[in-house]
Amino acid sequence: MPTSTLYVVNHASTGSTIEIFHLSVSSLTATHIRTLKHPLVHTPNSITAITDTEIYFTNDHYFPARENTLLAKAETYLAVPGGSVVHVNLITDSAKIVAHIPFANGIAVLNETTLAVSSTSKPGVYLYTMTKQSDLVLQKVIRVPSLIDNLSVDANGKLLIAGHPHAPSLVTVSGSRALCNSDKPEERESEVCKVRAPSWVGEWTEEAGLRELYQGLDFETSCTAIRDTKKGLGIVTGLYERGIMVWKE
Repeated sequence: MPTSTLYVVNHASTGSTIEIFHLSVSSLTATHIRTLKHPLVHTPNSITAITDTEIYFTNDHYFPARENTLLAKAETYLAVPGGSVVHVNLITDSAKIVAHIPFANGIAVLNETTLAVSSTSKPGVYLYTMTKQSDLVLQKVIRVPSLIDNLSVDANGKLLIAGHPHAPSLVTVSGSRALCNSDKPEERESEVCKVRAPSWVGEWTEEAGLRELYQGLDFETSCTAIRDTKKGLGIVTGLYERGIMVWKE
């Protein structure tokens, strides 16, 4: 019976944790195994597994917004490297910070030796070599024309990047969702609800470099892009968009 492990970030009112589930693909069920609590799990954002017993995850900020909104915003807009990448050994529950990045966001294993991590407030993808001791050594930084959100790697080894090319629009849209989703027509039709936040999606390989796949307003607030190489299909999700965007190749 095919199974796998599912890791979920839980921003509970009692403190952030990482929830671990046993996922059964055949029965489409997830069974909760355990909760990972640790002092270094304080602003978790994205998780990637490198073995059955090891994960890397990002903390996007040093100052959690729910504890100090002002300092969290200052950290974001000043691109302070308060975000971090943490390695966790799930057998011993030992954890260590292996990198500091401004607004560390998406994370993905690019190949057997390379880990990719995105920085949102200093837009770029940081490529690291993973050592035998699970430390990270910086290889290079790929700069992109967009605030980066999440990362993924397709079956052909191409790094897919999704993000937000216009930060002020994204901030406006994020702050107006309650109003714009109101049951009252006069609220939904207010001027602030006319603001739209564009999307940006790109791909990168060492051989071909960075290539833009999409930029526009037909689908807003892109945060994640994935690709099924066998079917030639790609999917984009949006932070505040309804539905998904699908492209065919």
